[in-house]
Amino acid sequence: MKKIIIISISIIFCFYNSNAETDKYRLSYNDNPSTTISIGWVQNGEEMAELYFGTEDFGVDYKKYLNKRTANRTVEYKGAKHCFVNLNNLSPNTIYYFVIKHNNHISKRFSFLTIPDNSNERLSIIAGGDSRTCRDKRQLANKMVAKLQPHFVIFDGDYTMKGSGAEWNKWLDDWQLTTNKDGRMIPVVAVRGNHECNEDVYNIFNVPDKNIYFSLDFGGNLLHTTILNSEIKIAGKQTYWLKKDLKQNKNSIWRTVCYHKPMRPHYSKKKEGQKGYKNWAKPFYANNVQLVIEGDTHVCKTTWAIKPSMEKGNDMGFVRAEKGTVYIGEGTWGAPVRKADDSKEWTRDAAAINQFKWIFIDKDKIEIRTVLYENANEVSELSIDKMFEIPDKINLWKPTNGEVVFIEN
Repeated sequence: MKKIIIISISIIFCFYNSNAETDKYRLSYNDNPSTTISIGWVQNGEEMAELYFGTEDFGVDYKKYLNKRTANRTVEYKGAKHCFVNLNNLSPNTIYYFVIKHNNHISKRFSFLTIPDNSNERLSIIAGGDSRTCRDKRQLANKMVAKLQPHFVIFDGDYTMKGSGAEWNKWLDDWQLTTNKDGRMIPVVAVRGNHECNEDVYNIFNVPDKNIYFSLDFGGNLLHTTILNSEIKIAGKQTYWLKKDLKQNKNSIWRTVCYHKPMRPHYSKKKEGQKGYKNWAKPFYANNVQLVIEGDTHVCKTTWAIKPSMEKGNDMGFVRAEKGTVYIGEGTWGAPVRKADDSKEWTRDAAAINQFKWIFIDKDKIEIRTVLYENANEVSELSIDKMFEIPDKINLWKPTNGEVVFIEN
């Protein structure tokens, strides 16, 4: 009889713990990245979890942290309860530590670094996307993010194949691999692709706008980043907003734009992005957008600086220009790699490889490297104070025109 009681108590205890867990942690931005952050997680059970945080590291001893918050927003979505705490009034360029307590369950101790608030500080960014199919490759890419320790990731869409709850659960589980061995998490700037809906991006990443087009400033006026949605109507409201956004931020040193479907894909079986070209190419050039990040095609490409033009010698409506825009992409974070068989006169280099872009930005220049992430397990992990070093054994793409693309200011 005693044995039965003990077993029954154990079953109840295990059930209780399974309903008191938090997991699938993620960081994102919906306001100034120097002073705010959004911390998201999935939880079981009705009682609201509590987030404890501060600038001193107390490990998992949650009682010692000076600050406590509960979720600003919760949403039941695709079979999971997503919770978000929006922290504000943070100090720029500062490491914060946090734990999440839910009933008797305490998460690991995590940390994050706020973005510097002045243009004299350098930024490290990873940009890429299309992770929907090959999970083993996706996991390697995520591990490489943890090794390189960027300030943040721009993910340009197509997270899963069909956007089901089960697929998103796996994607978020895999995203935990971007957290390094010391618990530092990397924020993600989420873009919508054609394999998800607006609600996916809004409810899973807590982005600033339900239509999934918005902008963020990094490093004071160092970098203005505009996120567009190629999966909704391009002409009209969105393009009007884009023009206004770029004009209002003409004093930023650098301007970059990211969206999913490319204007001129580098795979011959993909349709040309005529609506994007018609509505966005000229505003990019007119407002001195120096860098555009695209996805969708499942190839690797970089272009020379180009501008939209129908003048003699143009190829698909672009010509090379000294003060033009560099376009990079096109998404191989685990989606099936396709042939890079549609290069243009202004294509710098293209290839069929698994890769993402690693970008350094300072006042004088942008440096873009292409990381072949499949040997992530062999690469040395950078420390937070050495995020601009090139780690041992990293495999960088070395095409004909050189492994580093420089954009000079």
